[in-house]
This record gives sequence, C-alpha cells and structure tokens, in this order.
Amino acid sequence: MEFSKYGGGTAKLMEKISATVYDPNSHVFSRLKKLETIAKGAESNELLGFVYYNYALAYYSRGKSKELLHYIKQAISYLVGQDDKNILASAYNVFAVEAKTNGCFEVALDYYLTAHTLMEDEKDSMSYAPTGANIADLLAQMGEYKKAYQYAKYIKQAIKLFEKKKHAVNPVNIALSYVNLGLIALNSNKYEEALKAEAVLEEIGASTIREYGEVIELYYLIFKVRLAIAANEHEKIDSLVQELVRDLSRGSILSELIQEILDIFDKLLEIGDFKNANHLLNTLENKTQMNNYARLLFAQLKIKYYDAVGDRDRCMECYEERLRYLHKHLEVQNFIYYESITLMEMLEDLRREEEKIRFDNIAIQKNAETDSLTGIPNRYALDRHLDYYFSEAKKNQVCLGTGIVDIDCFKQYNDNYGHIQGDRCLIDVAKTLEEIAKKHDLFVARYGGDEFVLIYYDHTNKEIASIESNILNATSVSVTHGFYNAVPDIESKIYDYLSKADQELYKNKKKSGVYDTWT
Repeated sequence: MEFSKYGGGTAKLMEKISATVYDPNSHVFSRLKKLETIAKGAESNELLGFVYYNYALAYYSRGKSKELLHYIKQAISYLVGQDDKNILASAYNVFAVEAKTNGCFEVALDYYLTAHTLMEDEKDSMSYAPTGANIADLLAQMGEYKKAYQYAKYIKQAIKLFEKKKHAVNPVNIALSYVNLGLIALNSNKYEEALKAEAVLEEIGASTIREYGEVIELYYLIFKVRLAIAANEHEKIDSLVQELVRDLSRGSILSELIQEILDIFDKLLEIGDFKNANHLLNTLENKTQMNNYARLLFAQLKIKYYDAVGDRDRCMECYEERLRYLHKHLEVQNFIYYESITLMEMLEDLRREEEKIRFDNIAIQKNAETDSLTGIPNRYALDRHLDYYFSEAKKNQVCLGTGIVDIDCFKQYNDNYGHIQGDRCLIDVAKTLEEIAKKHDLFVARYGGDEFVLIYYDHTNKEIASIESNILNATSVSVTHGFYNAVPDIESKIYDYLSKADQELYKNKKKSGVYDTWT
C-alpha cells in the first residue's frame, strides 16, 4: 500500500503502525484509534481497510482469535473493490492462517485460493507467488503431498521474486521460503531437492538466520531434524533434538510452527526413537501456548506414544484428555466456520450491491445519453463517441468519416401534417438509420432537430457512398446525406469533420433543389 499518497502526518502514522503492529509493548492500538478517526473523517474505504487489517494483525500476534476474525471481516468489507489488491489478498491470507492453525483446513484452503486468484492479474507482485506458497504448505499439512509438490513451483517463483527485489524484501522471507521448500520436498519423498534447499540455507549461515528472529531459527532447526530423520542419521538426530528441546524449553512455542514440531514427534515415533520422542513430549507437556487444536493433536500423538511403550494407564488418561480438547476444538471450529459463512454472505451482499450500483449507473448514463423522442443516442453520446473514434483513428492512422443526414423540407412537413406526425417522422427515420448502423457497425445519434450524425470508422469513400445509397432508399421520407472522410493528421480537429460533413450536406441539397419545397 502506497502510504505517501495520504500526506505527511497520516503516512508517518501508517508507517509507525506497520512497524509496531506485532510488538506487544507498543502503543499500536492508540495509533490505530487515531488513524481510524482520520479515515472516517476522510470517508476513505481504503484507509479504513488498512486500519482494520492492522487491528486484526495486532490481535493475531496476541492470540485473540475472536477479535482477529471480527476485524479481518471488517477489513475485507472495506478493501473489496479497491485498486490495491495486495492488502486485500493479505487479509484473506490472515483469515486462512487463523483457520489453518485451528484445524479448519477446508476454510483455510478456500481463502488461500481466493487470495491467489485475486492476484492472478499481477503475477509480478509481492503477493501472487507467496499466496501459492501458502497453498503448498497447507496441502502438505493436509497430507496432500502430491498436490503440495505441484504448488511448490510458487515457492520457487516467490524465491526468485524475493531475490530480484532484495532491496524491498525482508531477508527472512527468502530463508523461510527455502525451509518451506525443503519440508515439502521431504514430505513428497524428494530427498535430493530437500538437500539442495539445505545447501542454500547452509550458505546463508546459521548465524545470519539467527539474526532474522525466533521464527526462522526454530523453523530451520525443525527442517534440519526432519532431514536427519529422513537420512536415518541417529547421532545427528540426538544432537538436533537436544537443541530443539533446549530452544523450546527457554522460549515460547509459536502457534504457526506447532504443527511442524508435532510432525517431528510423529516421525520419531515412526522410526521407534522413543528416547528422543520422550524428551520432546516432556518439553511440550509444560507449554501453555498451544491452542485447542494443537493440544488435540498432541493428545493423539501421546496416545500413540504410550501405546507403543506399553503404558496403558497414561494411554487412557490421554484418551480422556483428547476428548476434552476435542469438545473445545469443535466449539472453536464451529465459530470459525460460522465466521467464514457470514463473511461469504457479506461478500455476496457487497457483490450484489456493487452490481446494482453498476446497473444503476449504466441506466443513468444511458438515460443521459439517449434522445427522449427517438430512443437513439443524443448529442452528449455523440460527443463522447466522436472523441473516442477520433483518437483511435489518429493513433491507428485509419480513416474517420462523419455523415450528416437531414430530413428534406421538414418545416413544411410539420406545417402540413402537424407536430405529432412530425415526431413520428423523426422516430421512423431514427429507426431506419439505427438498423442501417447496426448492419454496418456504425454509430448513429440525433444531432438536433431533424439532423442525425453517423460515424464511419475505417471505411473507404466507396463504402460510405454505398451506405449513403441504402439510407436514401430506405427512409420513408426524402433525406439528404453529406459526409467527410479522412485520416486525421496532427493539425486535424474533431469539429472539422462535422463542419466539412455539414458543407457536403448543403452542397447535396443544393444539387437536388430541396430547399424550398418538400417532396
């Protein structure tokens, strides 16, 4: 989102919010409240969307699920239809992440796909490839490894984009992408590709990765453990699991990584490494940061562990624990499904409202540009179309022709038959010209009084003369047609075309002698 367009003070406030939104010790909420007041005063939907999106991020970082979903829905409602699609795609991603961390994979997939589809027209943006990478990661968690590997191409695309725009990208994104690529390769039994990702990460260096923060450091360690398990390197597994246990003991478990940590626990059980599995189990047991879904998965894995080591009493306790967390998880899951449905309904209502506004605007424009008597376009519509065709003809260097049709001796017709019959005459001529215009792909409008104008785009003089003959033979009353046709040059003006067509019209009238008598 381009902050600078909002002016100095507002732009600085937006930058400050973006920089501190994840910091629990910052004054981000008071800043958001101030910016919300500014956005409401300016009646800016885009700015309000930014405000509510950042409210959602602030609550996400603080583990407040209900508040997050409330504000992300508000953000999306204001961002739909705005020019900047990147922030809207990010908002859909945030909804998807919350659904994923609570085990609502189908909902998460819907919103990841929505974000990815939204950015399809902007494939070089910083959002398109990463949204595809999110889908790959989710499919892997769902056990859809073949599909996940197909989507891994977006991770590679994201890496290329990040490396191309290093000056504008946080380096953590590159490292995270390689770890993600490596894990998907392992889950898809593509060990050699996982090693290639590891080689790049080794080149980046553990010390450099550590500077990126806790998330990437822990994520990289998880990848190394998984790589060692895949290679069946027991000494390396022991060393890395001890390091993982040490890091988890002194730090917090990040909700976005709990699935990967539990995957390691599961892999250790699969290879029969109960010693390291026990170390990890005891470390995880004392952590309170896991949500209900993570606790449910952990209980299921503990059942698997205690069953394997023959501890029936602990196994039964874990069954009861699993049941408790299952009930809690179902409550959260139902809430997320409900929020997803209401969001979809809200988006559908917005779509209908936008569609209604679009049709209303079309109707208003059509009424404003339609001649009330004849039903064909009026002078306003003619000016707009003539301007467009003139620009196109000048750009493409093709002929532009304007033809004026005038009903001969129309004043005498009105005097003899009355104005009602005169109106019927105008309607008949308009309908005839409209039919001819449709047949030859022309534009026709009522110019005023008993005059009509036709626009001939990319026609030869011979073709226009043939159409002119059709007009003269098709109308129920005598009419005269005059046209001017030429390729616009640098000196050409639009009004020249109408003026010269008008001159040709009166030359033709003079030739046929229809000035004084009606025939």
